[in-house]
Amino acid sequence: MAHSGGATTPVKRSSASQSSEPASNHLLRVGPVVADELRGTVYSGFGALSFIDSLYPVCDSAHVKALIDCTFDAQSERWKSWPKEPTEEAVIQWLKQWTKRLVEVFGAGKARSRVRNSGHVPLCKHIHSLLTWAAFCLLTQRTAANGSALRKPDVIFIDRNLSLPCPEEGDQSCTAECEEEADYCTVCAVSWDRVRVVGELKENAGESGSQRQADRKMVLTIAHRVREIFGTQPGRRYVHAFSLCESLLRCFLFDRSGVVASEHFNIHSKPELVVRVFAAYLYGSPDWTGFDPTIQVTDNNQHPRTYDPTAQDRGDPFITFEVDSNKTQLYLDPEPLFLQPTIASRGSVCWRARRADSDRGGWEFVVKDQWRNKEREHEGVLLKRLEGVEGVAQRVHHEDVMVDEQRDDTADATRRGLDFDSSVPADG
Repeated sequence: MAHSGGATTPVKRSSASQSSEPASNHLLRVGPVVADELRGTVYSGFGALSFIDSLYPVCDSAHVKALIDCTFDAQSERWKSWPKEPTEEAVIQWLKQWTKRLVEVFGAGKARSRVRNSGHVPLCKHIHSLLTWAAFCLLTQRTAANGSALRKPDVIFIDRNLSLPCPEEGDQSCTAECEEEADYCTVCAVSWDRVRVVGELKENAGESGSQRQADRKMVLTIAHRVREIFGTQPGRRYVHAFSLCESLLRCFLFDRSGVVASEHFNIHSKPELVVRVFAAYLYGSPDWTGFDPTIQVTDNNQHPRTYDPTAQDRGDPFITFEVDSNKTQLYLDPEPLFLQPTIASRGSVCWRARRADSDRGGWEFVVKDQWRNKEREHEGVLLKRLEGVEGVAQRVHHEDVMVDEQRDDTADATRRGLDFDSSVPADG
């Protein structure tokens, strides 16, 4: 599979070089590498309305009005119960209660996520290429493990029905309702391969003179979280994220070309946009969240749907393509042979694959999925020229990934509708 890009791929350090580091590596080691990887790829300052209109689904207006009517004080023009002292812990508690109310108003049956604290220059366009709803929630203040380093995001969204190993209950698991109890469990284990959306909170929005520096630091902080998501979720196309500094909300999208970010906007002055943002985090489909709709699994009714590893999908995912007008289906081993844990990169992934009629031991193919710069030739074309050469892998098929009958690329698909003339290039 292949995705597409703009100019030639820049030669610079990549955080993939740190992928072999033990779990004890720290931000001090990886930080400069991630900063170097993102340099020149960060675009910020998009108007809040235009950014959200371009990237976020539309909400039912009746639901939005109903939620605002019961949770927003029109007289004071502030969200009800918003803490007088917006410390991180106070904001987390408000956010958890407010999103719970959002789900009640919008309908819990369709909610996909839940919110909890977690633990411990020209635009470069990339094309996605191929070679060869569940419920969500918010988590807060727990270390997310299973990555290359211990990261502690403030807020993460996970599948609403996800069962979590709970040391307090022995062999038992904590369900979505764990934190709804008065004495909820505080030690549920969460791994990065289950994280859908990540958020960071900050008590002080920063002085105006240091705003640019504070913004850059926030981008890098979130980038470290996103790197872990890309590094544990093969096939992830992009990641949505947000920051909330005092009452200033900012939305981010991290993809294989870098980062785009909205302007800061006050949650009290734009309540409709706030509802729309968090409704997307809670109800967004796997496709919107950033999973590849061309990699599918079969549901209980034997219908194909987008493979969502954060929802604990069962069975091997599969891809479908045509060779000589014949439809071919290959099942993928969910554990990749190779995964590049980077952000602004090709994001290469290699899977073992087997025919649909083979058992799990019949892995006879390798599928390579990556993002390529639009100016670069498809790797499959090069392999086709080398057919018959001893020692070179035999190419079976190659194509650019198509989503909704459109080539999957970062400029015209992932970042659809964004006006880069209104953005500000930032030093990532």
